[in-house]
Amino acid sequence: MKYLRQFMIILIFVALGEAAAAVIPLPIAGSIYGLVFLLLGLLLKFVHLSDVEDTADFFLAILPVMFVVPAVGILKIWGDVKTIWLPVLGIIVLTFLAAMASTGWVAQWLAERRKK
Repeated sequence: MKYLRQFMIILIFVALGEAAAAVIPLPIAGSIYGLVFLLLGLLLKFVHLSDVEDTADFFLAILPVMFVVPAVGILKIWGDVKTIWLPVLGIIVLTFLAAMASTGWVAQWLAERRKK
């Protein structure tokens, strides 16, 4: 029952994010809005970490499985993609590095802020 409750809390934030994406005229996915809403709920103590932690850990544990379907999809359309794979790979590497750098900077900023 605990997992169902935690899943329902996460699902509520997903629904709120999808509703926000339908209303707000920005090219941002509803899942991103949902994550931001959940983060705000956690920061404002509206939702406690223990309210979603176990189910979120489960989702993180099965996350690699979610990449199988897109990988198979790329293999299926390889004939169309093989002429542009090098630029796409370059974009993937650059965005990966940008995400890693920004994550590191934010983590460092938060760690310094916590010390003060």
